[in-house]
Amino acid sequence: MRMKLGIVTTHPIQYQVPLIREIDSRDGIRVETYYGHLPEAQQQGKGFGSSFEWDLPLLEGYSWRVIHERDGQETNENVPTCGWSAAYTEVDAMLIHGWQSWFMRRALLRGVWSDVPLLVRGDSNSMKPRSWYVRLLHRLYLQPFAKYLYVGESNRQFYRGAGVSSEDLCFSPRCVENGRFDREWQHLKGERASIRSEMGIRESAICFLFCGKFIEKKRPSEVVEAFEAARRASEIPMHLLMVGDGKLRSEAEAQVDDEAPVTFTGFLNQTEIGEAYAAADVLVLPSDYGETWGLVVNEGMIFELPAIVSDRVGCGPDLVHDEETGFTFPLGDTEKLASTMHRAAKEPEHLREMGKNARELVLSEYTLESAADGIVKAARDALSGNP
Repeated sequence: MRMKLGIVTTHPIQYQVPLIREIDSRDGIRVETYYGHLPEAQQQGKGFGSSFEWDLPLLEGYSWRVIHERDGQETNENVPTCGWSAAYTEVDAMLIHGWQSWFMRRALLRGVWSDVPLLVRGDSNSMKPRSWYVRLLHRLYLQPFAKYLYVGESNRQFYRGAGVSSEDLCFSPRCVENGRFDREWQHLKGERASIRSEMGIRESAICFLFCGKFIEKKRPSEVVEAFEAARRASEIPMHLLMVGDGKLRSEAEAQVDDEAPVTFTGFLNQTEIGEAYAAADVLVLPSDYGETWGLVVNEGMIFELPAIVSDRVGCGPDLVHDEETGFTFPLGDTEKLASTMHRAAKEPEHLREMGKNARELVLSEYTLESAADGIVKAARDALSGNP
């Protein structure tokens, strides 16, 4: 059965576009993507501390339009647009990526009045404590959907807690563009020594990597604090690589002594980030509940990096298996984080073993192909009425 699948999301996102292309490449499937807006450099840089544009093409290789929500709305004549009514009359099923903005909630409201089966793929999880009325709102909001794509175990538990039956759930793992990152790793691992030298990382040092926005939920200052404690407690050479930018960067930098082995790179774009992964030995992500997944963990694992994450990072139950692919520690416990970093530095052979396990896990199970399979199956089941 040929099917036209609509996909609604806020704007072109570097992690979603490869998945859209993967679905669109399937026989019998045609995808039309509907965006709320195309962000300018300043909007794109929100939270990063600087304006930028992604250095990979995000509007090529698939069909897309921007939703023109109201009469009189100004539009760029070079940007293809349509209204909600047209969008819902031209597709067989509509996938809505979450509900965290008014645009996404508008997509659901307009879809409820159509005859089109609705699918949802969000990454909210069961780790975050919620009041009874928020849980009730989630339960009510999710009722109109025909199928629910869960990205990992904690996300599955969130849906079940909101009253979604197991028959209506379909696995579509959170993933990155594995093939592209794998090609970068194959190229860069032979240049690891020179990359580390350029970044000021000693050849013998165990390098811990923080990679992300310098914002509250990611707790970059806790990484610096824990690293300094671990370094003082160890004779093993260690280095901290802090990649990214944001309003908390100056605070993190102020914690570091002039002679400390810490490198702040600033923001690195998509074609640059691979060098940071190639230079490192361990990824550290101490985020709170706001880190509903943590795709930086997927990326790092492709480069054979085990991960140290807090027990509130969404991908933890799926990707970070203690002693096998990394370590977890209690959120906010910088002493435990420091001791875990100290322990990791003492066991370089174990780190390499865990890194290989991590890479195998991500490349075998958390793939674009698996994510696309889940979405296509859910759409076809919704159209045929199959449970």
